[in-house]
Amino acid sequence: MRRLIHSITAPLLLIAVLVPFFVIAARFATPSRERLDMALNGHVLSPAEIGAMVSQRQAHIETTIEFKREMGQRVVRGEAGKVIKTPSAFGSDPMLSDIEKLIWLRELVLWTPFDEATAFSALSRMNPAKFDFNPHVFNYGGALIYPVGALLFVLDRAGLLKASGGLGAMIEDPDQVGRMYLAAKLLIAGSFLATLLLIWDIGRLLASPRAGLIAALAYGLSDSFGQALVIKPHVPAAMWTAVAISLLLRFDRDARIWRIWAAGAAVGMAAGSIVTAAPVALLVPLLLWRKSNWPTWLGQCAIAGLAAAAVFFATNPYIVLDAYQFATDAAIHGTGRSRLTPQLGRLWESLLDTPFHNPPFSMLACAAVVYGSWRSQGAVAGLSRFALVLIPLLGSTVGSGRTVTFMYPIFYILAGLAIDHWLQASPESRWRPGLVVVTLLVTAANPATEFVNIRKWDQTNRDFREAFDRLPIDANTVMAVYARSIFLPTPLYPARIMYLDLNDPIDQPRIDYVLVPSGLGLYRQLREFVGRDFVPVTPCRPDPEPGPRALVTWVLDRVTRAETVPPSRTCLYAKTPAR
Repeated sequence: MRRLIHSITAPLLLIAVLVPFFVIAARFATPSRERLDMALNGHVLSPAEIGAMVSQRQAHIETTIEFKREMGQRVVRGEAGKVIKTPSAFGSDPMLSDIEKLIWLRELVLWTPFDEATAFSALSRMNPAKFDFNPHVFNYGGALIYPVGALLFVLDRAGLLKASGGLGAMIEDPDQVGRMYLAAKLLIAGSFLATLLLIWDIGRLLASPRAGLIAALAYGLSDSFGQALVIKPHVPAAMWTAVAISLLLRFDRDARIWRIWAAGAAVGMAAGSIVTAAPVALLVPLLLWRKSNWPTWLGQCAIAGLAAAAVFFATNPYIVLDAYQFATDAAIHGTGRSRLTPQLGRLWESLLDTPFHNPPFSMLACAAVVYGSWRSQGAVAGLSRFALVLIPLLGSTVGSGRTVTFMYPIFYILAGLAIDHWLQASPESRWRPGLVVVTLLVTAANPATEFVNIRKWDQTNRDFREAFDRLPIDANTVMAVYARSIFLPTPLYPARIMYLDLNDPIDQPRIDYVLVPSGLGLYRQLREFVGRDFVPVTPCRPDPEPGPRALVTWVLDRVTRAETVPPSRTCLYAKTPAR
């Protein structure tokens, strides 16, 4: 066992165990024929309807691009307001028109519930034949978008999927869209698995293979596992952060200058994946810090900075070439939502949330950050101080756990070092290693919960399908949907669909069914708003009344993250016969 722990075989075994989980989970909630058939409910799209979907999307894209350019000019001149919203494809009338139903269907074919279609949306707006690679979208960086595009191009040429057929072909065969998602998701999962190996290597360099293995296990079983199931830049940014750390630590041993260049390039890829990971650049001066020979240290930092800037702008050239649209996106995703304005309330929420990312390892990591900043030396002190600065900085502004995902490898490396030091302090103890093993087994609830959520999602869709087959739905049926969500299992045909705003007491037409998240508070609002009782048709789990049960539910949801899939708690309400 000791030999296994001290070899690369241990992290490779962890990766081998996780690979099947990713392969199975990658298909979760992706576009499919089944999902489209549920929405169509027997309706057959005509060529005219498909043509209207294609032309409307192109018109919407052109409108959005032009809006962003005009708004970007205003942002640069300081004339834009704080909140900027891109034009909506939907009108203000709560009742969906025929074209709005088609828009809903189009999005149902192309998008997923986790807002992960940004990379595909950006790729669809490019025209490689004219050497136009402008994504027109900047909240996800080119270091994510372009590799996904390259992967789809290769798979398309190899005949493994069809990515070049256009929107019309995707509507007719939505399973092809699902394959595109599957390919990109496996790319993200691959970066997560690579991060595990990098964490093990960093822990080995800083302390021992055991420290690296504990850190890798803690990260692999954390909530970051869920982020690795979606096509977003946060997990790749974490991988590039780990690459930079590994290179800088190895440079400390052999002083090979190419490692400085490569570390800078890794920093550029992290920031190029998502700009909020740009503070990774601070790791370079912290890990290269020397108490003497300032000119050498400054020169090394300059080399890394040049490499980082070159890679960042190579993967995101349109930040400069299309600066006005970038300014609009920055306003929408930054100051427009007050994310760049420090707020004490948001900092408090972040400080409370961070320890719960993967307790107790994340709690231990927070303690290690403070201790390491004060008492440690060298690279451990640099990593600790980096985290100590970034926690309040990002916590008081962005404040989103997924946005600081690029920092989590550092958290778990520091936690692994602390646990390894604790085990070394009493090498003859048998209960200490046992406690670590048991704790790791408990944290396996994180990836296990993802599969529970998948089963909930699948079961919810089956429940709705069976319910819709039993319900009398015709052209006069009015189905209200609480808030606009294209992923609620709703038959768009032949019923009339409307959005229900519980906070806007306007006269509504006769409502037969209401599809809402099954929270008790929402149900009470629904009854008060509609003025008559509705009963659940599908299974749902109302939120408990305040009290001990509510506390237990909150703790379980907090630990297992069971609330991460909202549709698992969606419920279909039908009007009672008594009217």
